[in-house]
Amino acid sequence: MTKKNKSIFDRLAIWISAICIVHCLTVPIIIAFLPIASFGLGSEEHFHEIIFWFVFPITTIGLVLGVREHSRFYPMCLGIVGLAILSYIYYQHGEIVFVIDFFGSVIASLLLAYAHWTNLQLVSKYHVHGEIESHVCCDHKHD
Repeated sequence: MTKKNKSIFDRLAIWISAICIVHCLTVPIIIAFLPIASFGLGSEEHFHEIIFWFVFPITTIGLVLGVREHSRFYPMCLGIVGLAILSYIYYQHGEIVFVIDFFGSVIASLLLAYAHWTNLQLVSKYHVHGEIESHVCCDHKHD
């Protein structure tokens, strides 16, 4: 798998995290100012379920491929914490206080976005050239 194909998971995960943050910040405001909008936005559970089942595999694949490329576990640890928070929020949705749900979702999204951004940076810095089996730090730019 090429470096570009590997980084697509990180880039996609960052976009999903951004969508989640926008959702968390805008939906409560829209519903507060336009009560009629709450009827047309669909089920909140559907959105969380769809996002959760996209985020979990994309994050896992992206971060595992990154660790295989750069052998650094920091992004993976951030991702695990972000996924743990997101999993808790997902499975406790509706059972926990809105503030915990809201801030937990935002924090999890930020952690996951940062984990994938860090992963992208490390993949760009440490990678394998051709048939060389050791990881090397490169001074040149890769596109």
